[in-house]
Amino acid sequence: MKYPITVLLLTLSLYGIDFETFKARIMRDSPLLQSLRLKEKIVQQRGEITLLRQNPSLEIEGNRLDEKNGAHGDTGWRIGYTQPMRVPGLFSNLKKSTTAKIHTQRLEIRRSFAAFSARLERLYTEYVYTAKRTELAQKEVQIASRLEKITRSRLKSGFTSRAKLMQIALERREARYRALLWKQKSENAYFNLLSHAGVEHNVTLQKRFLYDPATPPLPTSLQNPDLLAKKSRTKALKLEAASYDYRIRSWNLFGEYEDESDQRIARLGVAIDLPFSGQNQERAKLLRIEAKANELRTEAFEKRQRIRLRALESRVKHLRERYRFIRSLIRDQKRLLRLFEEGYRLSGGELLDLISAKNRLIAHKTTLLDLQRESNIQIIEQNYLEGKYYE
Repeated sequence: MKYPITVLLLTLSLYGIDFETFKARIMRDSPLLQSLRLKEKIVQQRGEITLLRQNPSLEIEGNRLDEKNGAHGDTGWRIGYTQPMRVPGLFSNLKKSTTAKIHTQRLEIRRSFAAFSARLERLYTEYVYTAKRTELAQKEVQIASRLEKITRSRLKSGFTSRAKLMQIALERREARYRALLWKQKSENAYFNLLSHAGVEHNVTLQKRFLYDPATPPLPTSLQNPDLLAKKSRTKALKLEAASYDYRIRSWNLFGEYEDESDQRIARLGVAIDLPFSGQNQERAKLLRIEAKANELRTEAFEKRQRIRLRALESRVKHLRERYRFIRSLIRDQKRLLRLFEEGYRLSGGELLDLISAKNRLIAHKTTLLDLQRESNIQIIEQNYLEGKYYE
């Protein structure tokens, strides 16, 4: 028994699921993607219909010859059969042309799959980013609350002023406001993800970026479905043009038998359209011009994508370097905050230095999340260009 996708995900969400499991179920059971799979079958069926031989026609006729004076004359009948026939070699060309068209349409469908998959990853990345920004804001609230507690204790002992207590209390309240703001953004990102996935019930997802900025992705060739579809369309146009190179594409084979009162007549013949206008040749020329134009557009498109891929590789490399650098800054900033906090607790160091150290730590962690988000978005686009979402 096949359970609905929502029931399966609802069951798994009780424990929290990783994105890979979530995505696999969406790609398998999404009604939108199922409709695309049916569309592929429709394309295949239409191609088979195109190659079918035309139906024959059958004529049956009865006649009676009456005299002008009203006397009944003799009777007779006629039967005729006509079968449209393709010229030799045309069927092979039509089959190649139809197969190329089907392949192009399949690539267009696969492009929809790839676009759906890449967008799902981007929306999940946005959800993870906003969720982690919410956690970071809550962490800032915890730090500010801890500093406020220390300041309140020092105020009771007479070692600080109410102004400093109010100052750190405002820091805590501002951090709380940012936490509420990011929580709202996180919920919006979460519902955008569910809407694209087509899932009605809430699902508890693990919050983890898909790609590690510190690990360089493996390079592959440019094989995305956009480019493959354009190349396939050029080939389909050329093959269709070849099918119109025949001045005569079809002819009719007909047979007839007529039985009259005094004679029997059998006829066998062919009927051919005379190609005086040259429509087929002109259509072939037009298709070849379209194929050449599409080939040139595809060449320009491929060059742009290769440049874009190189730019992405360079950008991801620089993001990786910045990511490693900011992590080392965060380690040092954590140690500095601990030193300032310890000094403030024991000897009454400057509160402003402590707040500044806290803010720099939060700023560095924010930058780290920004780099993780940006590098994941760039890698997702890079994967799309390299055809890694292509089924």
